[in-house]
Amino acid sequence: ASCAFWIREVRGPAPGEARWSGRTSRTLTKTLPGLEVHVHLTEHMSTSMIPTRNNLPLKTRTSMADLLNARLADSVDLYSHAKQAHWNVRGGRLFTLHELFDKVSEMALEHSDELAERAGQLGGEVRGTLKDAAKSTSLRPYPHAIGGCEEHVDALSESLAAYGKLVREAID
Repeated sequence: ASCAFWIREVRGPAPGEARWSGRTSRTLTKTLPGLEVHVHLTEHMSTSMIPTRNNLPLKTRTSMADLLNARLADSVDLYSHAKQAHWNVRGGRLFTLHELFDKVSEMALEHSDELAERAGQLGGEVRGTLKDAAKSTSLRPYPHAIGGCEEHVDALSESLAAYGKLVREAID
């Protein structure tokens, strides 16, 4: 299992008592006065392997397929973040940002296909459904109840930066 966490400043009235709550079965949230701390747990997926003539050792192929499936989950989630921004952006730069967010979503979809194809070429079972992505993503959830241009630019920029970091770490 792996763990990711993030802290978000809460604007508005400070909550009463600090408490842990399960926002999903995989994310715990602790609310403190002015802060929310999120801990997201992900299981290590051991990819089912399909017989192949690829001559790399099974252990190498399995670990690479696991890694590709993990980044596939992130890429599918990044696609949904970009579409969420695309559908909900409002304001003076709507048209420009609407097109930009659409291009980001297209790029994420292309990366998803590349990652899935490579996992499959190694003999790995590709885990590319939305449920698989929701269960395994390392990205933090995209915020709801935002509509302004800057808010969506900031939120999607955070998602892109996190995705880029995960991909670079996988390369190393």
